[in-house]
Amino acid sequence: MKQKIWYTLDDPASSKIAKGIAFFDLTCIMTAIALICLKSLDMFDYMEETNNDPTLIKDNYEAVFFVLETICMIWFTMDLLLRFCVCPSRKDFCRNLMNWVDVVSIVPFYLELMVRVGYKSYWSSGSSDLQRYSGYLNYHDTSED
Repeated sequence: MKQKIWYTLDDPASSKIAKGIAFFDLTCIMTAIALICLKSLDMFDYMEETNNDPTLIKDNYEAVFFVLETICMIWFTMDLLLRFCVCPSRKDFCRNLMNWVDVVSIVPFYLELMVRVGYKSYWSSGSSDLQRYSGYLNYHDTSED
């Protein structure tokens, strides 16, 4: 069973299912590239300035970009993990440069997601260190007058 899954994922010519998977994979790659290009356009610069949280689904481009990027990254992650689990030789799999390219292209998405979620939870928690420090500064600024 592992060998059949491996050939399906590794060789698009092995079956119709393999061709469909390869087509979807290529579609996700092209979508991810298009999203990177679109995000760099001047008309989408407002997203950086407004500090919108892309995890909240709103009627804006950032939410659409976030959902599409998340779908692509989930697909890439599942594909990589499944290929790793069913590969004939994990040693050869780890030595393959293209698999490392996949890892390097996936990791930044999850790092950014963790930073955004961590940032959001840090600021939404009751009294943060920065808020306490800000209160301390405000207290000392008013006491000196």
